Amino acid sequence: FPFADVNDYAAQTCIKTGYFKGQEHFVVKVASGGYPLENSGLMEIFSQKTGRLEALLMDNGVLTELRTAAVGAVAAKLLGPKKIETIGILGTGVQARYQLEMLSAVTDCKSVLVWGRTPSKVSALLNEMNWKGWHINSVESPDNLLAE
Repeated sequence: FPFADVNDYAAQTCIKTGYFKGQEHFVVKVASGGYPLENSGLMEIFSQKTGRLEALLMDNGVLTELRTAAVGAVAAKLLGPKKIETIGILGTGVQARYQLEMLSAVTDCKSVLVWGRTPSKVSALLNEMNWKGWHINSVESPDNLLAE
């Protein structure tokens, strides 16, 4: 649900649960964030037998960010071409970095094209990821990225 109905304000909180029948625990995940806020979140681990809270992981949303990137890598492995020639990234935020890190587990491709709205953030991403061994270049528009 959104925090507020205000122009240029896209922050929200999502609450999800998960369990496997017959296991010891179930999880409640709360993730908040979105423009203009930083990501935040936590995971609560409860006993399936007693319903009692047994652990609280105040990870500030990092596990959610890593899970999202890991799912992207699994999708690329299962649904993408066998040989990836170039990786395309829309955006320069935390997911751009985590997606590339996770993709390195499923492809040898190091060629990356990126588009971002803010030139200084594009430049920072290029510098950081080139330093980490990626061959990353920017494009002028999302259409240019998709055309490649």
